Amino acid sequence: MSYFRDDTPLNQISIPGTHDSSTFAADGASVVRGLVMTQNAIDDISKQLTDGIRFIDARCRHIENSFAMHHDRYYLNHMFGDVLNACYSFLAANPSECIIMSVKQEYDESKCTRTFIETFEQSYYNKDRWYVGNTVPRLGDVRGKIVLLSRFGGNMGILANGWKDNDVSQLGGYLYIQDKYNEHNEVNKWHAIKEAWDFSANNHKLGWLTLNFTSISGEAGTTPYEYAADKNPELANYISSRKEGGGIIISDYYYEGRIAQNVIKTNFRDI
Repeated sequence: MSYFRDDTPLNQISIPGTHDSSTFAADGASVVRGLVMTQNAIDDISKQLTDGIRFIDARCRHIENSFAMHHDRYYLNHMFGDVLNACYSFLAANPSECIIMSVKQEYDESKCTRTFIETFEQSYYNKDRWYVGNTVPRLGDVRGKIVLLSRFGGNMGILANGWKDNDVSQLGGYLYIQDKYNEHNEVNKWHAIKEAWDFSANNHKLGWLTLNFTSISGEAGTTPYEYAADKNPELANYISSRKEGGGIIISDYYYEGRIAQNVIKTNFRDI
């Protein structure tokens, strides 16, 4: 991000991200359905950031007044503090960068004496390390920080209240989300991905931030990895045909097809 001017709004940068970013730590013992049905990001948070990922999808179960990283009811063998430590270390070493982090309350809470919001504010939020404004910031205001995209209510961060399940959402007049994760019809999923990219290309300079999930959930006979291994190279070719303004492209197994690198390159392509 050092190549971008400080006055560049984040919604005008094409940014690669990972879906369910903490599933790298899943194992067959804790994930009853099997590792292959849930493990999406593969590389740990530090490696993802080094590879160019700048959007982290954090799903936290509130348990004993702490946040445990979960995929639905399955514990992913590390805590939210571990995710933050990896992010803080990366940002300290790369102060020109920022990280957009979606934080979602996952599964049922257990043995808590305060709300999810209270735990976030009291245990994890640091005003020097987070941007929690409700508007999409300019890069110069958030270099070295985590930009919160909130999926847990309250009034902190870019608010994603009303995020529809397995659908397209337009929220607050500035947030467009394509998250058809359970759309296993290939034609329909590709249409949704391309439609979201077109929306971003046409509206990013009007203030819209687009989140475009290319990931698909596992189903009988097909795992998320098998889908990504088959479709990510095709997705990479599509991305290579586009220029800037793609929004945030959120994928499983981003190394298949070099998705992160191809998304980044669109920022510097003149078609």
